[in-house]
Formats: sequence, structure tokens, C-alpha cells
Amino acid sequence: MINERRTFEIFGYYSTDLAKFSNKKMVYNCDKCGIEKWIRKADFSLGGHKFCHPCGNQDGRSGFARNDYSGKKNGRYKNGYTLKFYYCQEPGCGKEVSCRSKYCVKHTMCGSRHPNWKGGISELHSRIRALDLSIKWRKAVFHRYNCTCQNCGKHNIKLDAHHIKPFHMILREFLVFYSQFSPIEDKEILIRLSESWSEFWNINNGISLCEKCHNLEHRIRK
Repeated sequence: MINERRTFEIFGYYSTDLAKFSNKKMVYNCDKCGIEKWIRKADFSLGGHKFCHPCGNQDGRSGFARNDYSGKKNGRYKNGYTLKFYYCQEPGCGKEVSCRSKYCVKHTMCGSRHPNWKGGISELHSRIRALDLSIKWRKAVFHRYNCTCQNCGKHNIKLDAHHIKPFHMILREFLVFYSQFSPIEDKEILIRLSESWSEFWNINNGISLCEKCHNLEHRIRK
């Protein structure tokens, strides 16, 4: 029921002064619970909303009453998928995902599911290059060439120690030699064995280059 007095108090006009499909608002009270609501005159004229949303859902009077459009009656029902919850299958994650996904966004391209997966050697590659022997190898290369770029001749700038024989080739030969160990399960064993693999720490295989020349060298190599 339209409340003419409240409409005038709030908006300064009566609903009877408005056109049938006016966009101006007016106040009405739910016919069941009496709660006060605002509605456009055009919406009231078209839909004839006589009940608030909770009362309409309770008695099935609203156009989208939950009792009439639940379960299989719902237009978005898909074989019960809307009633189930799915979780990421990554161990220890447990984040909720959609019915079409097995993993969350973080673990969708993780590990063997990534298109660049190469058997789990990426972490082994990083662990070996982070060893103290690798830091000593870089310092020895810089000292050998007097902290000077061997391509452009600049010095007193940031330098990189470049492998003449690529590091990934040395790592591949190392893994082939110790093929009885897995890069994933036996990672710690391989890291200890790498400390005695002389090709990793051969100073003659290193050259000092500035960042620009180092990037150019890798671009040419590719």
C-alpha cells in the first residue's frame, strides 16, 4: 500500500501527482509485515509489488520466490553442480574451486602441470647456483679478468660471470652420469654430489661480462 504522507515528507510530492511510469520514487508499506520500502512509480505500475522481498519469498508471491525456483526448477541448475563444493586437489591447499577446475589459480600451472616442465630440474638448477662454491666461482672469474667486461672493456660497473659452456649443458651431463638418482626425490644427494663435480666450478669456463653484453651473448646464443 502506498504511503502518501511519508512520500510527501521524504520527497515533497504525492504519488498521485506523478505520471504512471515516472522514475521518481515513492514510499509503500508491505501488505503483510508493514515494513516501509521505497520504489519507483514505474516499477510499481508494471509489477505491482505489494510485498517486501522476505514476505514475497516466504509465500511464493515474488517473481523469484526461492520455494518455486530452487533445485531443478532453477534456470542455472546443472546436474546438481550448484549444490556441491569442490576443492583444490593440491595436497595441503584446500581452496574452494569451481566445478570445472581441479586446482586453484596458484596451483594450476605448478610443477608437472606447467607446459615448460622438464622433470623437476628447475629447483635443482637454482639450488646448485646458490651454493657457496658458486659464489666463490663468480668472484674468482671477476678477479681473473680484473673486474672488466671482456666484450666492451668497461670496468667499475656491475658484472656477470658468464658460462662459456652453458650451465644447463653441464647440469644435463651431471644428471646423465648420476642417472640412478631422481632430481625430485634425491635432490639433496645430487646437491652434495655437485660440490665434487669439477665442471661446475671450472674457472676456465667463466668470463666476466657487463649486463648489456651478457644479455646480448644469450640472445646470440639463442
